[in-house]
Amino acid sequence: MKKILYLVLAALAALTVSCGPQATPEEPDKPGTETEPGTDPGTDVQPKDNVIYFLDKDGKVSREIAVKSATSFVYNGGYFSFYLGSMDGLTPDAVADGFEPAEGESIVAAAILNSFNGKKVVLKEEKLRHVFQARIDGLEALDASESEVSEEISAGWFILSVDKEELEAVFEFELSLKDGSTVKARTVAEYVPGGENDNFVILGDDYERPLRVGFYDDPFQAGFEPTLYMAVGEIEYGEDLPRTTYVGLAASSDLCDGQPHHIPTCIENGKLAIMFYSIEGHVYWDVTDGELIINKSEELGYEISISAGHATDEDGESANTPFEMYWKGGFKDITISRPIYSQLEYNGETIALQSAVIEIGTDLGHVYLCPSEGITTVEAAKADNPLVITLSASKVFMNVGLSTDRENFSISYDGNTWDKNSLDTCSYIVHDRSDDMFHCQIASFGLKEGKTRLKLEYKGPLTVIGL
Repeated sequence: MKKILYLVLAALAALTVSCGPQATPEEPDKPGTETEPGTDPGTDVQPKDNVIYFLDKDGKVSREIAVKSATSFVYNGGYFSFYLGSMDGLTPDAVADGFEPAEGESIVAAAILNSFNGKKVVLKEEKLRHVFQARIDGLEALDASESEVSEEISAGWFILSVDKEELEAVFEFELSLKDGSTVKARTVAEYVPGGENDNFVILGDDYERPLRVGFYDDPFQAGFEPTLYMAVGEIEYGEDLPRTTYVGLAASSDLCDGQPHHIPTCIENGKLAIMFYSIEGHVYWDVTDGELIINKSEELGYEISISAGHATDEDGESANTPFEMYWKGGFKDITISRPIYSQLEYNGETIALQSAVIEIGTDLGHVYLCPSEGITTVEAAKADNPLVITLSASKVFMNVGLSTDRENFSISYDGNTWDKNSLDTCSYIVHDRSDDMFHCQIASFGLKEGKTRLKLEYKGPLTVIGL
């Protein structure tokens, strides 16, 4: 069984770098509207909170699993999450630390954008960001998101209601399985505050993400505010903007008056430029319509909203796609670069890296990252206890990973090799390269099982053999 950290969190992290006006909010569905506890015809017992119930085809309770612990908190800059399990000890810290359930234990987890708080998420119908995953003893894995739902699930829904004032979260779900049975539960847990984020961007009918970080650059021209970038990805430095989805805005200072302004008029008068860059497809969108409101609260603190907006992609193929966004917060200097430490962090140990040798063969490439200085041959590299990245020869200087080079991609170190059979996620990122310098990184290293921790970044001398 995968460690609990990867039940929901990894499913969200897989799209860390990726909203059409939102429909008028409906009244939140009241928990239990369709299956009010105690009213299920034919059940053998009165349904109670903190129990996972299994119902047969006739609606009779066939099995029960007691929920012994549950927790709710914000994960990943804007997602409310909820975990319930048949074991003791589920806390935010335990989840973040990669809590591993024992054989026979059961876990159900869900995460939603805060716009779904208190609303029913109907599996197979909802297109915006949500994740539901269950590892229940005796059943196949049950997963659902906006893009995919397990074949075992024929229908289902869940509601996660978080009360930030009362510090309480209520989570309930009901799944209809393809064998005709039903799994359901309702659980109440303490909500652990921290990390809440109301910032978001919406494009079209199936894209909604939280905006997590903002950067500022020099003003576009005299009389303008600093150019602002609001990013979806969990990045710390402006140099990483091209690797995530973001909104860019350049506005004349006289637009920062807290009043609504018609976007086409502002653009026509040369007072505004707004764009949206999507890393999914590497497409730039121009925001061409809608209402813009900008409040400037301090030197680099802004509240920005775009409503009833529309955007057109750079090819003109998707014209007037609905667009909305909201941001409130400060911004970082885009020119501050991230400090780079050439090192490998492996199971609590830090090893400095000082040489790189890349061997490119007919089919495969091998990247040797070595702890010693002056390594320039493959033989010397192999003798230096290197970390070795193996991948397709044609992709040595590309950003690849487990999903894009699955058959050949592997990481080797300290007598271990991790590949498609043992890796859950892993990415190899090439930041920069010249004839004698190389900057690369290993990120999102996660195993299907086990607690090996590995993180690497290298920037330094390079020798290429066989190019």
